[in-house]
Amino acid sequence: MVKGNFWTKKRISQTTFKHVFHVELSTFVETEKSVSAALNKENRGHDYFIEVLVAVLDTLKPKFEAVETLPNQKPPRLKSKSNIFELLKVEDCAEVDDVGLSDLKLYPWKLMVRPKKTTSQQKPSDPETGWNFKAYCPFTYFNSIRKHVENLWIGYRDGQVDLITASMITEVAFHAMENIERETLFSTLDGF
Repeated sequence: MVKGNFWTKKRISQTTFKHVFHVELSTFVETEKSVSAALNKENRGHDYFIEVLVAVLDTLKPKFEAVETLPNQKPPRLKSKSNIFELLKVEDCAEVDDVGLSDLKLYPWKLMVRPKKTTSQQKPSDPETGWNFKAYCPFTYFNSIRKHVENLWIGYRDGQVDLITASMITEVAFHAMENIERETLFSTLDGF
């Protein structure tokens, strides 16, 4: 017992505070490095999830500050409108000059397709006659629409029709031709 106390006292007296601090600090640093390496290895597995959560947080952040009202300040009152559609005004169709249709010279008799006189008469009960007629009518409509659009663009070339008017009427003509095709030809020709 005396020996242990002597050696302990001698050893403590021989060591300085600086030496003890250095030993403890180096032990702490080594322990911290091993703990840090283990934590870094574990954290690398969480990087993906952290990135996803950061992206979600960035998405959920408001792009502008919220409007805060002071406690003594009342929120602004919205004006009540008796008729919310009163701002919408319907213009008369009589103002044709705005779109350039007043100068448009259309000759409806040129657009009409007159049926040719046939010399042969077929029986009305013949199923081929009905099919032929159902197929013939859409093509006559297509030709009359095509001629109308052609005359329209000739009018545009001559400066009689505005570009917007010509393009709008052409678009409507294409939609009409698609509808005719879908409603009559597909049902007549079994979708071919």
